[in-house]
Amino acid sequence: MTRRVAAISALVAITGSAAPAWAQGGLSAAVLELARNAPPGVVRPISGERLYGAVVCARIIDGNTSTNDFAAQDSVSFTIVPRGAVTTPGVCPPSGGLEFVAPGNPDPSVGTRGQFEAWATANARALFNILFPGSLSAALLGADTAHLYAQQLLLTTVLGADAVRRSGTAARAGAAGLAELEWFNRDDSPGSSGRALQGLYDFTDSFSVQGRYADHSEDLRTHALTVAADFHPYREFNREIAVVRVGAVARSGITYANATAANRAPLPSGATETSSEPTFGSLDVGGGGWASVFKDLGRTRVVGGALLQGSGSHVPASWLGSNFGYLADAINARGLDLDLSWGGSVGYDLTNRTVLIGKYLESDNVKSGLESDPTLPDLDLGKPASRTVIGSIAYRTGALRFSGGYRFASTGSISAHALFFRANVDW
Repeated sequence: MTRRVAAISALVAITGSAAPAWAQGGLSAAVLELARNAPPGVVRPISGERLYGAVVCARIIDGNTSTNDFAAQDSVSFTIVPRGAVTTPGVCPPSGGLEFVAPGNPDPSVGTRGQFEAWATANARALFNILFPGSLSAALLGADTAHLYAQQLLLTTVLGADAVRRSGTAARAGAAGLAELEWFNRDDSPGSSGRALQGLYDFTDSFSVQGRYADHSEDLRTHALTVAADFHPYREFNREIAVVRVGAVARSGITYANATAANRAPLPSGATETSSEPTFGSLDVGGGGWASVFKDLGRTRVVGGALLQGSGSHVPASWLGSNFGYLADAINARGLDLDLSWGGSVGYDLTNRTVLIGKYLESDNVKSGLESDPTLPDLDLGKPASRTVIGSIAYRTGALRFSGGYRFASTGSISAHALFFRANVDW
Protein backbone atom coordinates (compact mmCIF):
# COMPACT_ATOMS: atom_id res chain seq x y z
CA MET A 1 0.00 0.00 0.00
CA THR A 2 1.19 3.45 -0.35
CA ARG A 3 0.33 7.10 -0.60
CA ARG A 4 0.30 9.56 -3.43
CA VAL A 5 3.98 10.18 -3.45
CA ALA A 6 6.40 7.60 -4.83
CA ALA A 7 8.72 5.16 -3.36
CA ILE A 8 10.46 4.81 0.00
CA SER A 9 9.87 2.82 3.23
CA ALA A 10 11.12 1.77 6.62
CA LEU A 11 13.92 3.99 7.75
CA VAL A 12 15.21 5.08 11.00
CA ALA A 13 17.92 6.59 13.13
CA ILE A 14 19.22 6.01 16.59
CA THR A 15 18.76 9.35 18.35
CA GLY A 16 19.35 10.78 21.78
CA SER A 17 20.54 13.85 23.69
CA ALA A 18 23.49 15.62 22.10
CA ALA A 19 23.91 18.43 24.58
CA PRO A 20 25.43 17.40 27.94
CA ALA A 21 28.91 15.93 27.76
CA TRP A 22 27.78 12.90 29.76
CA ALA A 23 24.84 12.06 27.50
CA GLN A 24 24.92 8.76 25.71
CA GLY A 25 24.42 8.73 21.94
CA GLY A 26 24.68 6.67 18.80
CA LEU A 27 25.62 3.03 19.23
CA SER A 28 26.88 3.81 22.75
CA ALA A 29 23.27 4.32 23.89
CA ALA A 30 22.24 0.84 22.80
CA VAL A 31 25.36 -0.73 24.33
CA LEU A 32 24.68 0.96 27.67
CA GLU A 33 21.06 -0.23 27.70
CA LEU A 34 22.21 -3.84 27.18
CA ALA A 35 24.81 -3.41 29.94
CA ARG A 36 22.04 -2.34 32.33
CA ASN A 37 20.80 -5.92 32.33
CA ALA A 38 23.87 -6.64 34.51
CA PRO A 39 24.48 -5.15 38.00
CA PRO A 40 26.62 -1.98 38.10
CA GLY A 41 30.30 -2.68 38.61
CA VAL A 42 33.81 -1.76 37.51
CA VAL A 43 33.20 -4.08 34.55
CA ARG A 44 29.68 -4.46 33.10
CA PRO A 45 29.54 -7.47 30.77
CA ILE A 46 27.26 -8.08 27.80
CA SER A 47 27.38 -11.80 27.08
CA GLY A 48 25.77 -12.65 23.77
CA GLU A 49 22.72 -10.39 24.15
CA ARG A 50 20.39 -9.62 21.27
CA LEU A 51 20.33 -6.12 19.78
CA TYR A 52 17.66 -5.98 17.03
CA GLY A 53 18.95 -8.32 14.28
CA ALA A 54 22.35 -8.82 15.89
CA VAL A 55 24.06 -10.43 18.87
CA VAL A 56 26.49 -8.38 20.95
CA CYS A 57 29.36 -9.40 23.25
CA ALA A 58 30.96 -6.45 25.07
CA ARG A 59 32.38 -5.01 28.30
CA ILE A 60 32.09 -1.47 29.64
CA ILE A 61 35.08 -0.77 31.92
CA ASP A 62 34.61 2.05 34.41
CA GLY A 63 37.02 4.98 34.26
CA ASN A 64 35.13 7.81 35.99
CA THR A 65 34.18 6.17 39.33
CA SER A 66 30.55 5.93 38.20
CA THR A 67 29.70 2.33 37.46
CA ASN A 68 26.26 2.89 35.90
CA ASP A 69 27.06 5.00 32.83
CA PHE A 70 29.16 4.92 29.66
CA ALA A 71 31.20 8.11 30.01
CA ALA A 72 34.01 9.54 27.92
CA GLN A 73 36.52 8.27 30.48
CA ASP A 74 35.20 4.70 30.29
CA SER A 75 36.57 1.99 28.01
CA VAL A 76 34.80 -0.66 25.98
CA SER A 77 35.43 -3.89 24.12
CA PHE A 78 32.79 -4.80 21.57
CA THR A 79 31.94 -7.52 19.04
CA ILE A 80 28.74 -7.65 16.98
CA VAL A 81 27.66 -10.55 14.75
CA PRO A 82 24.54 -11.62 12.85
CA ARG A 83 22.25 -13.92 14.83
CA GLY A 84 23.02 -16.81 12.51
CA ALA A 85 26.75 -16.58 13.29
CA VAL A 86 26.28 -17.62 16.93
CA THR A 87 26.74 -21.35 17.47
CA THR A 88 27.68 -21.23 21.19
CA PRO A 89 25.44 -19.15 23.50
CA GLY A 90 27.29 -16.14 24.89
CA VAL A 91 30.10 -16.32 22.32
CA CYS A 92 30.33 -13.89 19.37
CA PRO A 93 32.89 -15.18 16.83
CA PRO A 94 34.68 -12.06 15.47
CA SER A 95 35.16 -13.75 12.11
CA GLY A 96 31.37 -13.78 11.66
CA GLY A 97 30.87 -10.05 12.16
CA LEU A 98 32.70 -6.92 13.36
CA GLU A 99 35.10 -6.47 16.28
CA PHE A 100 35.95 -3.03 17.65
CA VAL A 101 39.62 -2.18 17.17
CA ALA A 102 41.45 0.89 18.51
CA PRO A 103 44.86 0.90 16.75
CA GLY A 104 47.74 2.17 18.86
CA ASN A 105 46.21 1.20 22.20
CA PRO A 106 48.14 -1.26 24.42
CA ASP A 107 45.20 -3.62 23.94
CA PRO A 108 43.69 -2.73 20.52
CA SER A 109 40.44 -4.52 21.39
CA VAL A 110 39.75 -2.00 24.18
CA GLY A 111 39.23 1.72 23.61
CA THR A 112 37.48 4.81 24.88
CA ARG A 113 33.88 5.76 24.06
CA GLY A 114 35.19 8.38 21.62
CA GLN A 115 37.30 5.79 19.82
CA PHE A 116 34.32 3.45 19.80
CA GLU A 117 32.03 6.02 18.15
CA ALA A 118 34.76 6.86 15.62
CA TRP A 119 35.03 3.17 14.77
CA ALA A 120 31.23 2.94 14.46
CA THR A 121 31.23 5.92 12.09
CA ALA A 122 33.84 4.28 9.89
CA ASN A 123 31.85 1.02 9.80
CA ALA A 124 28.33 2.51 9.64
CA ARG A 125 27.10 0.57 6.62
CA ALA A 126 28.32 -2.79 7.89
CA LEU A 127 26.82 -2.09 11.34
CA PHE A 128 23.48 -1.13 9.83
CA ASN A 129 23.43 -4.28 7.71
CA ILE A 130 24.09 -6.46 10.79
CA LEU A 131 21.65 -4.63 13.08
CA PHE A 132 18.80 -4.50 10.59
CA PRO A 133 19.29 -7.26 8.00
CA GLY A 134 16.75 -7.00 5.21
CA SER A 135 14.34 -4.74 7.08
CA LEU A 136 14.76 -2.23 9.88
CA SER A 137 11.03 -2.06 10.55
CA ALA A 138 10.79 -5.83 11.06
CA ALA A 139 13.37 -5.55 13.86
CA LEU A 140 11.37 -2.75 15.50
CA LEU A 141 7.75 -3.71 14.84
CA GLY A 142 7.87 -7.47 14.38
CA ALA A 143 6.67 -6.88 10.79
CA ASP A 144 8.20 -5.20 7.74
CA THR A 145 6.10 -2.09 7.03
CA ALA A 146 6.20 -2.47 3.23
CA HIS A 147 4.99 -6.09 3.49
CA LEU A 148 2.53 -5.25 6.28
CA TYR A 149 0.73 -2.50 4.38
CA ALA A 150 0.87 -4.40 1.09
CA GLN A 151 -0.84 -7.41 2.66
CA GLN A 152 -3.47 -5.20 4.29
CA LEU A 153 -4.32 -3.87 0.84
CA LEU A 154 -4.51 -7.40 -0.52
CA LEU A 155 -6.89 -8.37 2.29
CA THR A 156 -9.24 -5.41 2.12
CA THR A 157 -9.26 -4.53 -1.59
CA VAL A 158 -7.24 -6.63 -4.01
CA LEU A 159 -8.70 -9.93 -2.73
CA GLY A 160 -11.85 -8.44 -1.17
CA ALA A 161 -14.09 -11.40 -1.95
CA ASP A 162 -16.96 -10.36 0.33
CA ALA A 163 -18.56 -8.32 -2.45
CA VAL A 164 -17.71 -7.10 -5.94
CA ARG A 165 -18.98 -3.67 -6.92
CA ARG A 166 -20.66 -2.96 -10.21
CA SER A 167 -18.39 -2.17 -13.15
CA GLY A 168 -17.02 1.34 -13.43
CA THR A 169 -17.01 2.29 -9.76
CA ALA A 170 -13.88 3.28 -7.89
CA ALA A 171 -14.54 2.20 -4.31
CA ARG A 172 -12.98 0.02 -1.65
CA ALA A 173 -14.86 -3.24 -1.19
CA GLY A 174 -13.19 -4.07 2.10
CA ALA A 175 -13.28 -3.05 5.73
CA ALA A 176 -14.42 0.40 6.78
CA GLY A 177 -12.95 -0.49 10.14
CA LEU A 178 -10.46 -3.14 11.29
CA ALA A 179 -9.13 -4.11 14.71
CA GLU A 180 -6.57 -6.88 15.23
CA LEU A 181 -4.71 -8.26 18.24
CA GLU A 182 -1.48 -10.15 17.56
CA TRP A 183 1.05 -12.22 19.53
CA PHE A 184 4.47 -12.84 18.01
CA ASN A 185 7.88 -14.26 18.86
CA ARG A 186 11.25 -15.00 17.29
CA ASP A 187 11.99 -18.67 16.74
CA ASP A 188 15.74 -17.98 17.12
CA SER A 189 15.26 -16.37 20.55
CA PRO A 190 13.57 -18.53 23.22
CA GLY A 191 13.06 -15.53 25.55
CA SER A 192 11.44 -13.41 22.87
CA SER A 193 7.81 -12.34 23.16
CA GLY A 194 5.76 -9.58 21.61
CA ARG A 195 2.27 -8.19 21.27
CA ALA A 196 0.83 -5.89 18.64
CA LEU A 197 -2.39 -4.01 18.03
CA GLN A 198 -3.32 -3.10 14.46
CA GLY A 199 -6.13 -1.00 13.08
CA LEU A 200 -7.49 0.46 9.86
CA TYR A 201 -10.15 3.07 9.11
CA ASP A 202 -11.54 4.22 5.75
CA PHE A 203 -12.29 7.93 5.63
CA THR A 204 -13.47 7.76 2.01
CA ASP A 205 -13.77 5.12 -0.68
CA SER A 206 -10.18 5.66 -1.75
CA PHE A 207 -8.41 6.98 1.35
CA SER A 208 -7.64 5.17 4.60
CA VAL A 209 -5.41 5.42 7.64
CA GLN A 210 -3.90 2.42 9.38
CA GLY A 211 -1.36 1.71 12.06
CA ARG A 212 0.39 -0.80 14.26
CA TYR A 213 1.70 -0.59 17.84
CA ALA A 214 4.12 -3.32 18.98
CA ASP A 215 5.71 -4.15 22.33
CA HIS A 216 8.57 -6.63 21.88
CA SER A 217 10.83 -7.97 24.62
CA GLU A 218 14.18 -9.72 24.26
CA ASP A 219 17.33 -8.39 25.94
CA LEU A 220 15.96 -4.98 24.97
CA ARG A 221 12.29 -4.11 25.30
CA THR A 222 11.15 -2.16 22.25
CA HIS A 223 7.99 -0.06 21.94
CA ALA A 224 7.22 0.87 18.35
CA LEU A 225 4.41 2.66 16.50
CA THR A 226 3.79 3.13 12.80
CA VAL A 227 0.93 5.12 11.27
CA ALA A 228 0.36 5.53 7.54
CA ALA A 229 -2.21 6.99 5.16
CA ASP A 230 -2.83 5.34 1.82
CA PHE A 231 -4.59 6.41 -1.37
CA HIS A 232 -5.89 3.44 -3.36
CA PRO A 233 -8.05 4.19 -6.44
CA TYR A 234 -9.00 1.37 -8.78
CA ARG A 235 -11.37 0.41 -11.59
CA GLU A 236 -13.47 -2.70 -12.02
CA PHE A 237 -14.32 -4.32 -15.34
CA ASN A 238 -17.03 -6.94 -15.76
CA ARG A 239 -16.05 -9.48 -18.38
CA GLU A 240 -17.97 -12.53 -19.48
CA ILE A 241 -15.64 -14.96 -17.78
CA ALA A 242 -14.55 -12.90 -14.74
CA VAL A 243 -14.42 -9.54 -12.97
CA VAL A 244 -11.09 -7.72 -13.19
CA ARG A 245 -9.77 -5.00 -10.88
CA VAL A 246 -6.82 -2.76 -11.77
CA GLY A 247 -5.53 -0.12 -9.38
CA ALA A 248 -2.71 1.92 -7.97
CA VAL A 249 -1.69 2.70 -4.42
CA ALA A 250 0.45 5.28 -2.65
CA ARG A 251 1.42 5.47 1.01
CA SER A 252 3.14 7.85 3.40
CA GLY A 253 3.60 7.49 7.13
CA ILE A 254 5.78 7.74 10.18
CA THR A 255 7.48 5.24 12.49
CA TYR A 256 8.61 5.83 16.06
CA ALA A 257 10.32 3.44 18.48
CA ASN A 258 12.39 3.40 21.63
CA ALA A 259 14.06 0.66 23.64
CA THR A 260 15.10 -0.01 27.22
CA ALA A 261 16.90 -2.84 29.01
CA ALA A 262 14.40 -5.69 29.33
CA ASN A 263 15.88 -7.13 32.55
CA ARG A 264 17.26 -3.99 34.19
CA ALA A 265 19.39 -4.80 37.23
CA PRO A 266 18.65 -2.80 40.41
CA LEU A 267 20.98 0.10 41.22
CA PRO A 268 22.81 0.45 44.54
CA SER A 269 20.97 2.54 47.12
CA GLY A 270 21.12 6.25 46.26
CA ALA A 271 22.63 5.71 42.81
CA THR A 272 21.19 7.39 39.71
CA GLU A 273 21.70 6.81 36.02
CA THR A 274 21.61 8.96 32.91
CA SER A 275 19.03 8.43 30.17
CA SER A 276 20.37 6.45 27.21
CA GLU A 277 17.35 4.92 25.54
CA PRO A 278 18.01 4.42 21.80
CA THR A 279 15.14 6.18 20.01
CA PHE A 280 14.09 5.87 16.39
CA GLY A 281 12.15 8.17 14.08
CA SER A 282 11.35 7.68 10.40
CA LEU A 283 9.28 8.85 7.48
CA ASP A 284 7.86 6.08 5.29
CA VAL A 285 6.59 6.34 1.73
CA GLY A 286 6.05 3.98 -1.17
CA GLY A 287 3.96 3.30 -4.25
CA GLY A 288 2.94 0.70 -6.79
CA GLY A 289 0.25 -0.92 -8.90
CA TRP A 290 -1.90 -4.01 -8.62
CA ALA A 291 -4.48 -6.19 -10.35
CA SER A 292 -6.85 -9.01 -9.39
CA VAL A 293 -9.34 -11.37 -11.00
CA PHE A 294 -12.64 -12.62 -9.47
CA LYS A 295 -14.44 -15.73 -10.68
CA ASP A 296 -17.72 -17.15 -9.36
CA LEU A 297 -18.20 -20.91 -9.56
CA GLY A 298 -21.68 -21.53 -8.20
CA ARG A 299 -21.57 -20.81 -4.47
CA THR A 300 -17.79 -20.49 -4.52
CA ARG A 301 -15.84 -17.36 -5.37
CA VAL A 302 -12.15 -17.64 -6.32
CA VAL A 303 -9.88 -14.59 -6.38
CA GLY A 304 -6.23 -14.08 -7.27
CA GLY A 305 -4.18 -10.89 -7.32
CA ALA A 306 -0.78 -9.27 -6.99
CA LEU A 307 0.80 -5.94 -6.00
CA LEU A 308 4.21 -4.66 -7.11
CA GLN A 309 5.51 -1.95 -4.79
CA GLY A 310 8.62 0.19 -4.53
CA SER A 311 9.82 1.59 -1.21
CA GLY A 312 12.92 3.17 0.26
CA SER A 313 14.18 5.21 3.20
CA HIS A 314 15.19 8.65 4.37
CA VAL A 315 15.93 10.37 7.68
CA PRO A 316 15.75 14.19 7.82
CA ALA A 317 19.07 15.50 9.14
CA SER A 318 17.22 17.92 11.44
CA TRP A 319 15.84 14.93 13.38
CA LEU A 320 19.31 13.82 14.47
CA GLY A 321 21.92 14.90 16.96
CA SER A 322 25.59 15.18 16.03
CA ASN A 323 26.33 11.69 17.37
CA PHE A 324 24.00 9.97 14.93
CA GLY A 325 24.79 11.42 11.52
CA TYR A 326 26.86 8.41 10.46
CA LEU A 327 23.94 6.03 10.95
CA ALA A 328 21.54 8.39 9.17
CA ASP A 329 23.95 8.55 6.24
CA ALA A 330 23.99 4.75 6.06
CA ILE A 331 20.18 4.63 6.11
CA ASN A 332 19.72 7.40 3.56
CA ALA A 333 22.22 5.78 1.20
CA ARG A 334 19.96 2.73 0.94
CA GLY A 335 18.41 2.38 -2.50
CA LEU A 336 14.86 1.39 -3.41
CA ASP A 337 13.38 -1.90 -2.28
CA LEU A 338 11.10 -3.64 -4.75
CA ASP A 339 8.58 -6.13 -3.33
CA LEU A 340 5.99 -8.37 -4.95
CA SER A 341 2.96 -9.26 -2.82
CA TRP A 342 0.50 -11.80 -4.14
CA GLY A 343 -2.20 -14.14 -2.93
CA GLY A 344 -5.47 -15.92 -3.41
CA SER A 345 -8.83 -16.22 -1.71
CA VAL A 346 -11.63 -18.77 -1.76
CA GLY A 347 -15.05 -17.86 -0.39
CA TYR A 348 -17.96 -20.28 0.00
CA ASP A 349 -21.56 -19.12 0.58
CA LEU A 350 -22.88 -21.07 3.54
CA THR A 351 -26.17 -19.13 3.28
CA ASN A 352 -27.30 -16.05 1.40
CA ARG A 353 -25.91 -13.97 4.29
CA THR A 354 -22.89 -15.94 5.49
CA VAL A 355 -19.59 -16.60 3.71
CA LEU A 356 -16.69 -18.83 4.82
CA ILE A 357 -13.39 -17.42 3.52
CA GLY A 358 -9.80 -18.66 3.34
CA LYS A 359 -6.86 -16.56 2.11
CA TYR A 360 -3.15 -17.04 1.49
CA LEU A 361 -0.79 -14.07 1.08
CA GLU A 362 2.92 -13.83 0.37
CA SER A 363 5.32 -10.91 0.02
CA ASP A 364 8.71 -11.48 -1.62
CA ASN A 365 11.65 -9.12 -1.97
CA VAL A 366 12.44 -8.72 -5.67
CA LYS A 367 15.28 -6.24 -5.17
CA SER A 368 16.96 -5.12 -1.94
CA GLY A 369 18.02 -1.51 -1.51
CA LEU A 370 20.87 -2.51 0.81
CA GLU A 371 24.42 -2.54 -0.52
CA SER A 372 26.86 -5.15 0.70
CA ASP A 373 29.91 -4.00 2.60
CA PRO A 374 33.38 -5.38 1.71
CA THR A 375 33.83 -6.20 5.41
CA LEU A 376 30.94 -8.69 5.27
CA PRO A 377 30.49 -9.63 1.61
CA ASP A 378 28.52 -12.82 2.37
CA LEU A 379 25.90 -11.26 4.66
CA ASP A 380 22.37 -11.97 3.38
CA LEU A 381 20.74 -8.56 2.78
CA GLY A 382 17.45 -9.67 1.24
CA LYS A 383 14.18 -9.36 3.16
CA PRO A 384 12.80 -12.74 4.18
CA ALA A 385 9.48 -13.67 2.59
CA SER A 386 6.34 -12.80 4.57
CA ARG A 387 3.63 -15.47 4.45
CA THR A 388 0.12 -15.22 5.86
CA VAL A 389 -2.75 -17.72 6.15
CA ILE A 390 -6.23 -16.51 7.16
CA GLY A 391 -9.50 -18.20 7.98
CA SER A 392 -12.59 -16.05 8.55
CA ILE A 393 -16.35 -15.91 8.38
CA ALA A 394 -18.38 -12.95 7.09
CA TYR A 395 -22.01 -12.11 7.80
CA ARG A 396 -24.21 -9.57 6.04
CA THR A 397 -27.35 -7.94 7.34
CA GLY A 398 -28.75 -5.19 5.18
CA ALA A 399 -26.04 -2.64 4.41
CA LEU A 400 -23.81 -3.91 7.23
CA ARG A 401 -21.16 -6.58 6.77
CA PHE A 402 -19.13 -8.07 9.62
CA SER A 403 -16.27 -10.53 9.55
CA GLY A 404 -13.84 -12.02 12.01
CA GLY A 405 -11.23 -14.71 12.08
CA TYR A 406 -7.72 -15.98 12.77
CA ARG A 407 -4.44 -15.09 11.06
CA PHE A 408 -1.07 -16.85 11.14
CA ALA A 409 1.97 -15.08 9.69
CA SER A 410 5.69 -15.77 9.42
CA THR A 411 8.60 -13.56 8.33
CA GLY A 412 11.99 -15.19 8.61
CA SER A 413 12.33 -16.23 12.25
CA ILE A 414 9.29 -14.19 13.37
CA SER A 415 6.00 -16.08 13.84
CA ALA A 416 2.72 -14.36 14.66
CA HIS A 417 -0.84 -15.36 15.61
CA ALA A 418 -3.72 -12.88 15.52
CA LEU A 419 -7.46 -12.50 15.98
CA PHE A 420 -9.26 -9.80 14.00
CA PHE A 421 -12.64 -8.19 13.50
CA ARG A 422 -13.81 -6.09 10.55
CA ALA A 423 -16.95 -4.10 9.82
CA ASN A 424 -18.10 -2.57 6.55
CA VAL A 425 -21.04 -0.44 5.43
CA ASP A 426 -22.10 -0.72 1.79
CA TRP A 427 -23.54 2.58 0.64
